[in-house]
Amino acid sequence: MNRLRPYAGVIAVACAGCVLTFLTVRGEIRQSEEQLRVQFEWRAQNEAVRFQRSLERVVEAVDSVGGYMGASEHVDDAEFALFASDALHNHAEFRALQWLPYITADKRPAFEVELGRVRPGARITEFRDGEMITAGMRDEYIPIRYTEPFSGNEAVFGFDAATQPSNLKSLALARDMGTMSTSGLISLVQDSGQQAVILYRPVYGRGMPVETVDQRRDALLGFSAGVLLIKEVLNWSLQGTPPTGLDIHILDLSATGEDQLLYRHASRSRSADERPPTLEEVRAGQHKTVNVNVPGREWQLVFNPAPAL
Repeated sequence: MNRLRPYAGVIAVACAGCVLTFLTVRGEIRQSEEQLRVQFEWRAQNEAVRFQRSLERVVEAVDSVGGYMGASEHVDDAEFALFASDALHNHAEFRALQWLPYITADKRPAFEVELGRVRPGARITEFRDGEMITAGMRDEYIPIRYTEPFSGNEAVFGFDAATQPSNLKSLALARDMGTMSTSGLISLVQDSGQQAVILYRPVYGRGMPVETVDQRRDALLGFSAGVLLIKEVLNWSLQGTPPTGLDIHILDLSATGEDQLLYRHASRSRSADERPPTLEEVRAGQHKTVNVNVPGREWQLVFNPAPAL
């Protein structure tokens, strides 16, 4: 020990240097981690803003169709197709834009004659046990009269949207509140396996009072609708941007259970064969949630950093 005494100062300096180096490195790591956290949250917030703008675009398109139908005395098939196709321009987010009139039981026979002039044999239909059948007798219907594009959507021509529980709830909300509403996740009748949500905008008779719920029910003419592909809404928001290193889960908090998950997007920085994390895995790790405005429902985006970030 006495032999080391002359070197005690050197050893102390060396130890102090090691401690200082350790503290410096640890501080740099913490600073780097903080920078990554800030960068992740900034990117997530930017993605949420772009997604919200994408939603606003599609809401405006559905609203424009509703405004057109409400302001017109009469619209035929060609006129609707022309207007809707113009509204669909640069809108890959839609599977279709539609018009669904409110039809009471006494008006059904004349309405089905009108359907038959467009497509022989067409009638008001409903989907039951995996099969499209003639709709049963009831007091009222909300059938699809116009749909653009018509090609690829022929199967839903005359389909009573009110026969689907998620649609019925959204239609009733839009009618009674006088505002646009959004359905929960549905499987498309015309495209088995593809899922979407539908935006509904109520249209009332011109000049009719709509101050109360009863007045709005009496004044209802029908609904403009947009069949919305959530994947395409997200793709539009990502268009023209470099990969951000973020996985994105889109949730419908108004739904329950498995119906909450609307869409899961794996970061473009992941390899094609790499499995994206489940929602449970995302919530167990670093993530950020951002609520977005959707008519009549509560949606949430859940972001997590992909390995590349």
